[in-house]
Amino acid sequence: MKIFKFLAMLTISVLLFTGCEKEEITNYAFQEISAPTNVKAMFDVTQDDSGMVTITPSGEGAQAFQVYFDESEDETPVEVLSGESVTHAFGEGEYMVRVVGVGPTGLTSEYTQKLVISFRAPENLEVTVNQGAANPETITVSASADFATLFDVYFGDAEANLSSEEESAEEEPVQLMPGEVLEYTYEEEGVYTLRVVARGAGAATVEESIVVTVGEGISIILSEMLENFEGDAPSLSVFGNIAESEVIANPDIS
Repeated sequence: MKIFKFLAMLTISVLLFTGCEKEEITNYAFQEISAPTNVKAMFDVTQDDSGMVTITPSGEGAQAFQVYFDESEDETPVEVLSGESVTHAFGEGEYMVRVVGVGPTGLTSEYTQKLVISFRAPENLEVTVNQGAANPETITVSASADFATLFDVYFGDAEANLSSEEESAEEEPVQLMPGEVLEYTYEEEGVYTLRVVARGAGAATVEESIVVTVGEGISIILSEMLENFEGDAPSLSVFGNIAESEVIANPDIS
C-alpha cells in the first residue's frame, strides 16, 4: 500500500512539473513578436548600358526578403536571404521595385523605391543643401536630375576623419535615391566641398559641388574677404540672415 501511495505521489509531482515547464516555454515563445523594421535596399547600377542592377535589401529583424522587379502583374518575387544580393537586368523605363522583409514569425514589412533606367547621361542636376542657423554642423541634402538613377554624395570630410596612423583615404560616397533626403552631421568645424554625382544606367555622369562652412570656418572666410576688400564694406549673408559689415582703420598699426 505504501508503495502505491509513493508511486501515486511521484506521478502527480511529475505531471505538475511538466505542466509548469510547458507553460513557461509557451509563454516565452510568444514574447517580442514584431514585424521587421527599417526595411530598405541599396541599388548598384552597372554603367555599361546593360541595365544590370544589383539590389541589396536590409532590415532589422528580417531573415529573408522578397524582391518584386515590377515587370509584370503576376510577377513571382525573388527570395533573397539576409545579407545577400540579387542582380537583375532591366530595360529602359521606370519601375517601382518592392522589397518585402519577412521575419522569423512570418510577419512582413515593405519598402518601395522608384527605379529609373535610362542610358542617356543625366541632365539638369539640381542639388539642395539646407543648413540651419541653430545647428550649422548638420545639413540635409536632396537632388534631382533627368535620367538619373541614383546620386553619390561626397561630404568632403574624409581627410578630417583620418586617424594619425592613416596617410590617405578615399571617401566612400553615401547613396541618395531620387525623392529621398539625406541628413549628415560634420564632426569638426571647417570648410568642406560637398559633391553630388548623378548616375544613370550609362557610363556618363554629371556632378555639382557646393561649399559647406561649419563653425569657425565662417569667421575665417569673412575675415579674409574683409582683408582683401577695397572700397565700401559689403553686405554679407550668413545662413540666410543679412549681416551688415564695416571696414575700419587698423587701430594698432604694430
